[in-house]
Amino acid sequence: MKYSLAVVWLAVWACASVGWLESAIASPAETAGALLAGAPPYEGSSNDTLFNDDWKFFKGDDAKASDPAFNDGGWRTLDLPHDWSIEGAFDSKLASCTAFLPSGIAWYRKTFTVPADAKEKSVRIRFDGVMNHSTVWCNGTEVGGRPYGYSSFTCDLTPVIKFGGENVIAVRVNHEQYADSRWYNGSGIYRNVFLGISDKVHVDINGTFITTPRVSEASADFDIQTIVKNDSAADADVTLVTSIKDANGGTITQTEQTALLPADGEKQFDATGTIGRPALWSPDHPSMYSAQTQLKKGGAIVDEYNTPFGIRTFKFDPAKGFFINGQNVKLKGVCIHQDAGALGDVVPVPVWIRRLALLKEAGCNAIRCSHNPPAPEYLDLCDRMGFLVMDEAFDEWIGGKKKWLVGHDVGVPGTDGYHSDFDKWADIDIRDMVVRDRNHPSIIMWSIGNEIDYRNDPFPPNSPALPPVAERLIKDVKAVDTTRPVTAACAFPATNLYKTLLDIEGYNYMERLYEGDHAANPSRVLFGSENNHALAAWQAVTQNDFIAGQFLWTGIDYLGEAGVWPSHGSNAGLLDLAGFPKNQYYFRKSLWTDAPMVQLSTSGLGRRRGTTGPAETVGPTIFCFTNCDSVELFHDGQSLGSKPHAPGEIMRWPVNFTSGTLEAVGKKGSATTKYEMKKASSAARIALQPDVNMLHADGRDVSQIEVDVTDKDGELVPEAGNPVACSVTGPGRIIGIENGNLNSTEGYKGLAHSVYRGRMLIYVQSLKSSGDFKLSVSSPNLESSSVALVVR
Repeated sequence: MKYSLAVVWLAVWACASVGWLESAIASPAETAGALLAGAPPYEGSSNDTLFNDDWKFFKGDDAKASDPAFNDGGWRTLDLPHDWSIEGAFDSKLASCTAFLPSGIAWYRKTFTVPADAKEKSVRIRFDGVMNHSTVWCNGTEVGGRPYGYSSFTCDLTPVIKFGGENVIAVRVNHEQYADSRWYNGSGIYRNVFLGISDKVHVDINGTFITTPRVSEASADFDIQTIVKNDSAADADVTLVTSIKDANGGTITQTEQTALLPADGEKQFDATGTIGRPALWSPDHPSMYSAQTQLKKGGAIVDEYNTPFGIRTFKFDPAKGFFINGQNVKLKGVCIHQDAGALGDVVPVPVWIRRLALLKEAGCNAIRCSHNPPAPEYLDLCDRMGFLVMDEAFDEWIGGKKKWLVGHDVGVPGTDGYHSDFDKWADIDIRDMVVRDRNHPSIIMWSIGNEIDYRNDPFPPNSPALPPVAERLIKDVKAVDTTRPVTAACAFPATNLYKTLLDIEGYNYMERLYEGDHAANPSRVLFGSENNHALAAWQAVTQNDFIAGQFLWTGIDYLGEAGVWPSHGSNAGLLDLAGFPKNQYYFRKSLWTDAPMVQLSTSGLGRRRGTTGPAETVGPTIFCFTNCDSVELFHDGQSLGSKPHAPGEIMRWPVNFTSGTLEAVGKKGSATTKYEMKKASSAARIALQPDVNMLHADGRDVSQIEVDVTDKDGELVPEAGNPVACSVTGPGRIIGIENGNLNSTEGYKGLAHSVYRGRMLIYVQSLKSSGDFKLSVSSPNLESSSVALVVR
């Protein structure tokens, strides 16, 4: 299960925000706004409700806090999801790998009631992710927990619930190992929580699995497996009705099955059928269906369960690469960590939509979830926005990788991490990942690990200890899904002893091996699971039909894996920490898109970790990123010459751009496109640009407001680094300010921040009351500004 039919706030938000989405991501077919607004409801039971509000939080440890009688009146009240690490101050004494931010131990508690008339029902709580080593108590009794912070898990509360009385959930989070990850991983109950109160007879958690084994343009056969549980002490006669719905909610076909369900038992129902003229799912046309299940007992509906799915065929061909619905497509992918700078690992859905929309606009069609299972709603967006997904389980197995403390590849590393829990929990964690995620049409492969074969970190690539672990994990995946290949991101495939166990082989930064390895093993499928931004790495894909595609490291800058203090993150992304496009973004867009585009810049690409060669010259040069056949540059209307453009070339003009206007005119066939850039004068004012002006009064909705320091004519001043003070009035709050500067040590949760390269982003979130909301910003010697939002 993922999202309750009763609490689907994203669908409501998407309907209200279609205007912004349509302007932000005009996809090759439909706009993402229409896709999101018209999509089927999210997966889950109607008996589940969002359980995020009004928790108590204490940063510290208290052995008595699991006792329901414990007095938590002095604790902080907050709504989940919550990441306490991002609230802390950057500290050079902490670890560069986790962004020089704190972790520790903390507690969460929530008091709630369950109606007395529910005493014959089952009660459960589901956590979509707790970072990490969580232990859960209900009314003083331990009911579950999970060491791995990226796993979703459920606790049965039925035996300990006081029906008609007060109940207390207590969660202890032990993240004392502040350097237990190679990147920032946050701390706390940082994903959604759901409470389920259902009949003793109900659809099991993640109990529906939909496959479409035979698909053509004319028809698609579907198989639906539904696990129904009977937690009662008596046998039950049940009826299962499954309706296949199209994107508009219309019923296409329906099946009905009856069975006797034994006491304290379960049964798998198998339903099959055919859909005529199916709308096939693809990155360009992410069409969705849904299976709506009604479970009846004694003629009454006791559970309703919704499962979105898509219909598509795909295959990896060792000679021709990747195909979807019979069409040969190159994977234009990016790797993405789950943080969003100032927001840490609590990333609201609108923030992901903005970021994914920008990547889609640059031609990206694939995402690698590096290096862990993502939040469920993230995969929902990949389904609905049209991204092919490599869903990854682990960054380490039985040995601890190096966690750098004072800077990447500097000094003596630590080795804390998931490896200490691997033997006990890996089989459970990877199975849970696959069972939770297997209905997503976006997912095309399961990855069992990332660079487990990295040189002596902790094993040599040819270690005989690794194949038995790989075999174990592959068996876990195949036990619950055989519809997708199993892969891993391999650092040293030349000597890796477990790569032949994989269905397809991911190569990290090993383009030089492609040709030889394919010639030696022509039946093996190869693709770039992690690649640098260099043109040569992409040409290795385009010039070899047998390479399925690439995944750039990375799509977005991320916290952690940082250089020496004060750097607190990696600059490897196409987008910076604020989600602003960088020059690499426009270069990639020139490679990955066909519609004519041209972009000017006063600086080149610079150097990214993992690339080779000198950094771009930054002298009096104008750089042009384009996919056009030719570009002519004008300065104040005077032509500086037209040049032919070769694919992948970054064009240059020697221009000392100190004043006036530059205009680039690109020609591609019979089409013409233009880009204008004006030289700004001195900073004079602040301009605010919200992505949406209306928010829902649910305490979760978000507007992302760009703050620009401009000259008197409204031109961005890219050299500006002015400090900006913010204030708010009305039913909203600032939840983070991000400028994308990886060397800034300014706190993320205050009301003041400096712009970087002339701009920053303010995230404002609605409260739970309606009214007018106003954000005001000011800076010494600049004209201040404000923006009005409506919360309703």
